[in-house]
Formats: sequence, structure tokens, C-alpha cells
Amino acid sequence: AWGPEGDLYLNHGDPMLGYGDWSRPDAWSHWTYILADGTRVPYTGTGAVLRINPDGTNLKVVATGLRGPVGLCFDPDWNLFTNDNDHESQADRYAPARLLHVTPHIDFGWPRGWMASKSPERSDLVDAMQDDHGRGVPCDMTWYREPLIPHLNNKLLLCRWERFAVTANTLRPSGSTFKAVEEVIATGEHNARPSGICVGRDGRIFVTSLYLPGNVTSPYCPSDLVMLTHIE
Repeated sequence: AWGPEGDLYLNHGDPMLGYGDWSRPDAWSHWTYILADGTRVPYTGTGAVLRINPDGTNLKVVATGLRGPVGLCFDPDWNLFTNDNDHESQADRYAPARLLHVTPHIDFGWPRGWMASKSPERSDLVDAMQDDHGRGVPCDMTWYREPLIPHLNNKLLLCRWERFAVTANTLRPSGSTFKAVEEVIATGEHNARPSGICVGRDGRIFVTSLYLPGNVTSPYCPSDLVMLTHIE
């Protein structure tokens, strides 16, 4: 996602998912980013949101503590949002999926925590924008601000891989952050799982989907590119 200063914002997930003992001091990944000008930038941590100049220089860490973020988008006021896949093998500790408001230097807790509402004894955790997002695999996301489909104006659109659905999230201010209310606007059939989404200049919505029965090692499968021009 392109930010207000012209930088490119991107995210990456945590590849250390096999760990189960998060008390280990080595439950982190150690990265070295090599930039376009040859600068080497070390990073130790988990999944993160990064920003970089368009010419591939000046990499900065914006937010940390993420497991499997897939999408990024800005609203018209340049508030930044991302999501995070839950940990299906440890759902008692790391669920539901998270829809998150990203602010500079925030840490979202993974792998030593998930949400403040799940661990009220912790003062270092933040909450997701939606407490009842459910078990999930959120994918790509975008912001809709076009007159073509008035019902979706100023809403965050999200691909829900596990629900075969595209959802629209209405955001409301809540203190220094937001709360979200989600509704389904499109549903796939025959294992069609939405994975990518964007808005054209005329307000049409384009969605990619994969036909998958579930998790697979290599997602070699039929796919669709679908155009949405109205919502019932």
C-alpha cells in the first residue's frame, strides 16, 4: 500500500510457526534486508509492517508482533490497517483472526500474546478492531470510496479465505482506534476462496479466487477473476 509520504508499505509473516514453547529466547526470526543501494538492514522479531522508499532504500519497521498478515490498506485519512491469521493449531491461545489498526511502533504481541480481551491480566496487549472476527484466514483487503456502489462507500473490504466470502467492514471511532462491524457482500461456491481484491478507478471491484477444498502444500488449482458492479 502506498502511504501519504509516497513510501511503499508492506508486510511479511513469521516463518517460525513450528515453535510451541514461546518462552524460548530463540523463538524469533533473524533477517537481513539488502536494499537497492546495498545497505544491509538487520531485523530480529516476528511478522511486521515495513515501509521503504520507492527507489528501494531507507527501510523502516512500522509495527511488529504479527503472525500471518496478508493485506494492507489506508483509509482516506491515512489510517493504516492490516489483518492477522489465527494459529489454527493453538486456537485456544491464538484465535480469533485479527483485523488491526496499525500505528507507528505498535507491537501486536505474537508469539507471546494475542489480544488484550483474551489476556486481561496483561497490560502490554492491544485488542483487534473486532472481538468476534472468529477463526479465520483473512487475505487481501482494500478501502472502498466510490459512488458506483453506495452501500459500500467508506468501508474496508476484506477477503475471508476460510469463509469463501468477501466482507465489508464498517469502522467507527473507539478512543484512539476503531471498532469494526462486518457483513458478507459476496460468497463463493464450489470451494471458491477469495484471495485478492482491488477497486478500479470507476468503482468496480475485482476479486481473485482459488478453488481449493482446504490447505494444500502447493495451491495449483483453477482460479477466477470476478468483477462486482453492484451489491443487492
